[in-house]
Amino acid sequence: MKIFIGHDRQIPENTDVCEKSIRKYEPGANITRIDISEMWERGYNRKEDGSTEFTYTRFLVPMLSGYQGLSLFCVFGNQERGLFTK
Repeated sequence: MKIFIGHDRQIPENTDVCEKSIRKYEPGANITRIDISEMWERGYNRKEDGSTEFTYTRFLVPMLSGYQGLSLFCVFGNQERGLFTK
């Protein structure tokens, strides 16, 4: 299974935490970070509407997977941090 992590340049540490968490349990996981700036280089464009960068990147997963197999999109935002603290 391919695992994609939505990356937001405003909170890059969240991407690192997400990837580290996955690798803790599956060291050989096939992980790809989706960075919207890299997608712009590939010709993907979106309108600036105030949404976070990974709001749109999640919809790119089927294309990036070649429309084959299973894929998982992950994002670890600030709101999730409270889930794991007392």
